[in-house]
Amino acid sequence: MDQPAVRDVMTADVLTVDLDVPYAEIAALLAEHRINAVPVLDDLRRLAGIVTEGDLLRRVEFLGEPADATHLLERPSRRAAREKARAAVARQLMTVPAVTVSPDAAVADAARLMADRNIKQLPVVDRQGRLVGIVARRNLLAVFKRADADIRAEIVESILRRALHLEPDAVTVDVRDGVVTLSGMVRQASKAQIAVRLAEAVTGVTAVLDHIRFELDDERAGRPAGEPGEGSGPLLVVGVDGSDGGREALSWAVAHAADVGGSVLAVAAWHWLEDDLSTTLEVDERQHLSDMLAREVEALPARQRAAVPLRTKTVRGRPAEVLCAESAGAALLVLGRHGHSRARAARAGSVSEECIRRAPCPVVVVPRPHHEPAAAAKAPAGPG
Repeated sequence: MDQPAVRDVMTADVLTVDLDVPYAEIAALLAEHRINAVPVLDDLRRLAGIVTEGDLLRRVEFLGEPADATHLLERPSRRAAREKARAAVARQLMTVPAVTVSPDAAVADAARLMADRNIKQLPVVDRQGRLVGIVARRNLLAVFKRADADIRAEIVESILRRALHLEPDAVTVDVRDGVVTLSGMVRQASKAQIAVRLAEAVTGVTAVLDHIRFELDDERAGRPAGEPGEGSGPLLVVGVDGSDGGREALSWAVAHAADVGGSVLAVAAWHWLEDDLSTTLEVDERQHLSDMLAREVEALPARQRAAVPLRTKTVRGRPAEVLCAESAGAALLVLGRHGHSRARAARAGSVSEECIRRAPCPVVVVPRPHHEPAAAAKAPAGPG
């Protein structure tokens, strides 16, 4: 379950240029090899800098201006860009110092560095400053292109058998396109939670759906339990996203659970996107969602919070898929209606519509009172 290092995913055969390679030759190399940057090496073959497409485009930006043009009130950064537009060779064009990464750095650290600096590639250098490779966004995304069978084998062998010492048939593991579904029965709730957290850390996993039941909730003073977070009555699953609509849905779900003697599982989901590396920084995103859920729960009236067992959960995956999976065995799936903007309403509407079509239980879409004051959500009488 060790996280891959940069050396495991970097490109070792790197195209480079010397300090005195001219502008036109560099531009031709980038176009021919379909790359957006090239490292520059000094006479000792150490990394001196990097020339990017942005560096080359400075000349286009100032095209048509006289070579000796000056601007008295120009900002220093703008003046530096103008100087680079006049550059003729690599030593004048390159960005110095280049942002680099060690071959021993974790892939997650490289992804965070790229996101923080808004760059698309990182030269990989050893302790002597020598170039040993380059890592681009596509290299980092390749971490998630792992065979489902390999992911399943690692979870079964390393997590369930070696780490948790579970019987082979206690937990079933299904993996499809990197999405892991864990189902079965264990003795303690803590073991179920550990299994989920360890599975989320396995290389190639993009989401974990938790369907593990447990006999004893050892985090709640020995209270017997069935489904995670479930009380003795019906379970209501509610989608929460920090919006007004999600807030109304949570409030309605808690009030209805109190009326019927049930419990509430508040779920927040996020979707990992291939063109957004920051969504791979699982710890940061999970913490953000956990904080949001905590704020939404704290915003409920104290009497309402105390009336029902209420549990929160963050899951990485497509919101509609996560909500449908989490509502398996629930009495109701509760969603909010959104009205902040057309774009957001369309996205939220598509989640609601997909859940209505696919959810294994009845779905309630709670209207927002200030938009639809006459409407009141009613729980369906039965599965139909």
